[in-house]
Amino acid sequence: MYHTNQPVEMATSSIETFPFVFPSDLIISSRLPDGRTIYFGSYDNKLFAQYDHNFMPMKIFTGHTALATSIAISPDGKQVVSGSKDKAVRIWDTANGKLLQTLAGHTSFVTSVAISPDGEQVVSGSYDKTVRIWDRASGRCLQTLKGHADYVTSVAISPDGEQVVSGSNDKTVQIWDTASGRCLQMLKGHADYVTSVAISPDGE
Repeated sequence: MYHTNQPVEMATSSIETFPFVFPSDLIISSRLPDGRTIYFGSYDNKLFAQYDHNFMPMKIFTGHTALATSIAISPDGKQVVSGSKDKAVRIWDTANGKLLQTLAGHTSFVTSVAISPDGEQVVSGSYDKTVRIWDRASGRCLQTLKGHADYVTSVAISPDGEQVVSGSNDKTVQIWDTASGRCLQMLKGHADYVTSVAISPDGE
């Protein structure tokens, strides 16, 4: 967990500012491509944007009704995607904190989110045992990938955007075709839960 008692400036989505101290444990983070800004998720259901060279100012994005479980940032750094225990995926404007889209459809906790390399699609995994592929601009669900027998814990997208990888409490890793939603491979061998997945830069 990341802790600090350092006062920082806080801004809601309307960019109202006032002194603020972290109210709760910070549980997840992701860094913008410029390397200067880190986004944190917190147990108090907010997203934190923090300039890490001096730990201030801080923007706070509010909207989730349960803790944020995963954060991903678009390749151009203009949007941040968050998944939450409130079953929703939300897309935010990083410049002004505005909520752009709420992606609803999962029937249980969202555990992991990822963004395609072109920034056009969002992928989410959930305790409802599914992986969903969303159109970022419209918020429409393009594919619901079913095949895991237990909670989906982690998702990742290949560098070419053509495949999604998911890990699950069912002890498997599955590789999916993003266009058709078909499972291409099921990787078995783990003796316990798969907690995280990633794809090499060459996609191999």
